[in-house]
Amino acid sequence: MGKKGMLFFVCVWWVFTVNALENVAEFKKPWLVCPAEQFQPEADQPSLTCHPLELPNPWETILPDYNGLALFKNQFVINSNKRPLSFFVEQIRDADKVFINGHLIGQLGEFPPNFQKAVLYARTYEIPPSILNYEGVNDIVIWVFNDARNGGFTSNEPIISTTEAVEEWKSDKGHLFLFIMVALFIFGLMHLINFWFNRHSKTNLSYGVFLLIWTAYLWTYSDFAVASGLPINWLFKMNVMLFFGIFIMFPVFILHFFNVQPSKVLKAVLATALLGIPVVLFAPEPGMAYWPLEVVEVLTIPAILSVFFVFKTAIREQKPYAKLMVFVLVIYIGMGTADIWMDYFQLANPERELLLGPWALLLLTFVLTMILAHKHSIIHRQATMDALTGAYRLSEFLVRLDDMSALAKLKGHTLMVVMLDVDEFKEINDELGHDEGNRILRELTASLNSQLSSGDLMGRYGGDEFCLACLLSEGAEAKFKLEQLHQAGQRVLFTRQGVERAIGITMGFHVSKPEADETGQKMIRLADLQLIQGKVKNKGGITGL
Repeated sequence: MGKKGMLFFVCVWWVFTVNALENVAEFKKPWLVCPAEQFQPEADQPSLTCHPLELPNPWETILPDYNGLALFKNQFVINSNKRPLSFFVEQIRDADKVFINGHLIGQLGEFPPNFQKAVLYARTYEIPPSILNYEGVNDIVIWVFNDARNGGFTSNEPIISTTEAVEEWKSDKGHLFLFIMVALFIFGLMHLINFWFNRHSKTNLSYGVFLLIWTAYLWTYSDFAVASGLPINWLFKMNVMLFFGIFIMFPVFILHFFNVQPSKVLKAVLATALLGIPVVLFAPEPGMAYWPLEVVEVLTIPAILSVFFVFKTAIREQKPYAKLMVFVLVIYIGMGTADIWMDYFQLANPERELLLGPWALLLLTFVLTMILAHKHSIIHRQATMDALTGAYRLSEFLVRLDDMSALAKLKGHTLMVVMLDVDEFKEINDELGHDEGNRILRELTASLNSQLSSGDLMGRYGGDEFCLACLLSEGAEAKFKLEQLHQAGQRVLFTRQGVERAIGITMGFHVSKPEADETGQKMIRLADLQLIQGKVKNKGGITGL
């Protein structure tokens, strides 16, 4: 990646980086966590058995294997004037109710019996100024219910900041998510559109689906998902199922790109992930989604090793793009695996403002889209251009000739079609060899091209025969253009029987006036008739001039 490309990504990172919030409340250290059998807003808290806990830390560090309700409590003083304040925390596992000075200020998710798992979302609750003691001590009580994995505050410590700062944080985070989601969606849609017009391109299909799944996966983390009104438990299940989709489609894309069959190990890994989707969908409790999720997270190792083997084989076979793809995929796999293992081990990381994978995915998407675009441009060139000479194949020449004819009629210009071939080319091939014949054809193409304008066309009709189309402002230009082309063709030299000589070129042509209703096929046929006549009566010249 050049300096400009690197500068672009640095600028994007700087513009969309979420700034940390300033904590205007001074909490006592440590917090107290008190396991409880049921939710009691007015609980006699001194009667509960409480344990000191430094946050962020899962409560399992002091309450091994505990799942259920627990009460977090603390006191704080406010280091600020009487500006509107809000409670903020990046993540609570899983549902919560927050009380300040005995007043409920907000909640997300639901406690049993109608449990709703709100583990994916940040909490931002405005604090009514009337309930705060700006001059003295305030009490804060946070009830939390967790049903699986580590519970409580595993990623960030709760803070109290100004409402203005919290809203700015939410806006920045929302813009960040929106930027990434829109970018991934557009790239994914581009790949699917490419597949729609080229149904053989399974690479574009698998990568487009992969990006759209990633887009939906990020959406389930965003405030847009909460605002959608969908049940939070369904959003959580959707998040896990989409993760399985990402896990499956990434290796599928790699297999399609290098056109290889999956190993038995990779087939088993992908089948396990696929079976996990209905298990999550029909799980009666949201926490049960962790069972197949933990299996799939462990399977990341054999999956990565299988993909690594595909790349190792591709590099050994010197397949195009293999080394570049390995470079960006190592970044993506490394950062994506870091996301998986931080989630699996519930590693505390207060600086982690967003999943690492999406950032690596943006880089990966940009590079892979450029690779696929370059690959398709080569395929398109091979389908439309003659590999030896670089001239258009006849089918492509005819399509462009019809377009050129329509343009000539629109502008009132004359269109000239020329047919030419190399005299005694078979003898040259037989005597000097095909390598020398191929050199002559390449040099002939280059020499003719030097006399063509930017809008003119040249195609290879077959063997040593070429067709050209030139747009002329008036018919009188035809003679001058033909003589230029004939002279250009005769500049190509070869050595025969120890004597250097110029190749012979015979040309036939047809001039189509703007008022003529002639197809490209007809113009070529008329010019070819002139060439055939010239080969008999005017070999090495321009017939009809």
